[in-house]
Amino acid sequence: HQNLQNEFNYLKAQINPHFLYNTLSYFYTETEQTKPKVAKGIGLLIDIMRYSLHRDAADNNTSLEQEIQHLDNFIELLQLRFNNTLNIQFIKNGDISGWRIPPHLLITLVENANKHGIATEADNPVIIEMYCTPGRFQFKVRNKINPAKRLYEDTGIGLQNIIKRLRIEYKDKAELAYEKKDDFFFVDLVINQNPEGLR
Repeated sequence: HQNLQNEFNYLKAQINPHFLYNTLSYFYTETEQTKPKVAKGIGLLIDIMRYSLHRDAADNNTSLEQEIQHLDNFIELLQLRFNNTLNIQFIKNGDISGWRIPPHLLITLVENANKHGIATEADNPVIIEMYCTPGRFQFKVRNKINPAKRLYEDTGIGLQNIIKRLRIEYKDKAELAYEKKDDFFFVDLVINQNPEGLR
């Protein structure tokens, strides 16, 4: 019975994404000419879903290029939803080729900033910074805290999960630090690797 249930769950997981892709692709085609903004959002959503569901690497990791593209898609979709009223700066420095990281490691940090922070103030944008050098990757997020929301009540769980994943994957070669300071929340992720051991 358990084997049958596992097979059913596996088949269901295979069928549902294809059904969703095909349906969204239909909506994309139907709206591309008449509502290009809607079509663009559907296309971004398709890319986000594809990245979230696709796993074929033996090491269960993803390329940093793909993770960064996933972030770009997520931010662009947010801007579409909020009619380009969000102030989000994504600063990228360095060469990310050759790096592999656990998937969705970075998106959680950006989602938290959007969920719990304020991104509509011109003077206080959400700032995302990435620095990549041979052997070292750093990812930082700063956002103003939204006092109307309960302060990071469930963010700690997500951050603690990231810390556990980092410990499993990198042992003492990676660190995630975060703090609330005045009206802002800061997150700083660092991964250290020897140049010949880039993931």
